[in-house]
Amino acid sequence: MKKYTILLSLVTIIGLSSCKKSVDTTTTTPPSTLPGSPTLSNASGACYALVIDALLDNGSGGYDTTTINTPIAWFESTSQSVDAGTCSVNTAPLVLKDTFLGIPIANQWYSIRNDYSFNGGTPLAFKQTSSIVWKASGNASTGVPAINYSDNNPWGKITNFVVPKTLTMSSTLNITFSFSNATGNDQLFYLIKGSKGQKTGTLANNATTLSIGSGELAGLTEKGDQLEVELIPIKVASSTISGKTYYFVKEYCINKYVNMQ
Repeated sequence: MKKYTILLSLVTIIGLSSCKKSVDTTTTTPPSTLPGSPTLSNASGACYALVIDALLDNGSGGYDTTTINTPIAWFESTSQSVDAGTCSVNTAPLVLKDTFLGIPIANQWYSIRNDYSFNGGTPLAFKQTSSIVWKASGNASTGVPAINYSDNNPWGKITNFVVPKTLTMSSTLNITFSFSNATGNDQLFYLIKGSKGQKTGTLANNATTLSIGSGELAGLTEKGDQLEVELIPIKVASSTISGKTYYFVKEYCINKYVNMQ
C-alpha cells in the first residue's frame, strides 16, 4: 500500500510579505510553513486547492487580510510529477514548474503559470466557491488517464478566529474559533511558531479551542518576539479513474500573530 504524507510550504513559495501596522512597527510576513497535509493511501496523484488568509494587525483595532489562492498537483510521483498532458483548474492553465515567482519549489509539480494573472488571466477565487474543477488531458506514455473532476466539498473555513494581540510570557495562550459549515473536517492541523522553535499537531476535526501553556511557550518564543499561530482545516475527496486513485484536497489556512511581552 502506497501512502503519501505531503508537507506543504506554499506560503514560502509565494513569498509575499506585509508590514505589520501596529505600535511596535515590527515587520511581519504571512505564515511561513504549513504543518502538514493528509495521508493519502494508494495515491496515483493529488490536486490541492490552497487558500491562505493571513490576518495582520492594522494598528487601528482590526486586521488587514491578505488572501492567497494557490493550486498545485502531482501525478505518479511526489518527488517529480510526470507529464499529465494539458492541465487546468477552473479553466486556469497549470504547468509543470520548479519555481513560483522566482522562488524554488522543493518538488516539480503542476501549478499556475507565474505570469497568468498579469496576462489577462481571471484571478483564482477558491474561497468564493465550493466547486473546483480539475482537468488533465492525460498522457498514455506516463500512465496518466484523462481527468475531469469537480470537487464540490464545502470548505472547512474558520470564522471567529480569536487570538490575543499581546500575551505575557507567564500566561497561557488560549485560542478559540468556529467553522463556516456544519459538515466537519477530515483533518485539522495547527502550527505555533516563534523565534526559538515551533509546535505542530492535529486537533479533533471539529475542535473549537486550542491552549498552549506558559511552559511550552517558553520553548517556542521569548519576550519581544512575534508568535505565529496557524490553523489548517482540510477536506479530502477521492475518485477512481481508469483503476487509479486520485485525491482532491481543499486546504484552508488562517494565520495571526501574537506580540509576546
